[in-house]
Formats: sequence, C-alpha cells, structure tokens
Amino acid sequence: MLTSDEALAAMHRFLEMYWERGSSEEIAMLLGSLSIQPDGKCADPALWNDWMQCVQEIAGRNKRD
Repeated sequence: MLTSDEALAAMHRFLEMYWERGSSEEIAMLLGSLSIQPDGKCADPALWNDWMQCVQEIAGRNKRD
C-alpha cells in the first residue's frame, strides 16, 4: 500500500506522462477515461496500466531510498 505522499507522487507522475504524450484533451475527458465502471474496472484499460506503472515506479523508488 502507498502512503499518502507516495500516492500523490504517483498521480503527479501519471499526469506528467499524460502531458508528455501531447494530450490536449480536457481534464474531463481524462476523468471520464479513469472512471470506474460497474464491473469495477477502469473505463480505459490503457490508462489503468499507465497508472499502475506510476504506482510501481514510485513505490519502487521509495523502497530504494
């Protein structure tokens, strides 16, 4: 489990990755893509994978420190 600080760092990294891809869509589109569907899964599986990559990156970095 991530601490509050780690979760914030992961979200920052996630948004940074989104921006680096040149995404110019409104934040509403991003939020819609990240919404949780009735089956409990993210509306956009690719964004879910990006999010998990960021969580693992931050968690791994903090374990090394």
